[in-house]
Amino acid sequence: MEKKFETTKAFFEEVWKDPKAFPDKAVILPIEKVKITEVFTKKRIEIIKVIRKHQELSVTEIAKITHRKLTAVIRDLKILAELGIVQTEKQGRVVRATVNAKVLILPLVELKPITI
Repeated sequence: MEKKFETTKAFFEEVWKDPKAFPDKAVILPIEKVKITEVFTKKRIEIIKVIRKHQELSVTEIAKITHRKLTAVIRDLKILAELGIVQTEKQGRVVRATVNAKVLILPLVELKPITI
């Protein structure tokens, strides 16, 4: 538990140093907006890991590496892209995918704004 706290603390210290850099590097998914188990299936986590390992891949390459049907990979990439986790870009007839976020923050409690 202490390690998780220290990791979270270190992340937010980096955010405070350069807050303008982090909207592009972090995605915050409030628990009420999305059910974690519906978004982060084993197959989608595998897709994220494969893209991170290879930096940038075509959708066809992702399907081959993960041994999945192209239509299933396209569906999963669309869901991950809508949440800002991955980014897809069409280059001619080829659609390429990259991981958009370096950090995912999944608050497990309801976050309410505070007034100072």
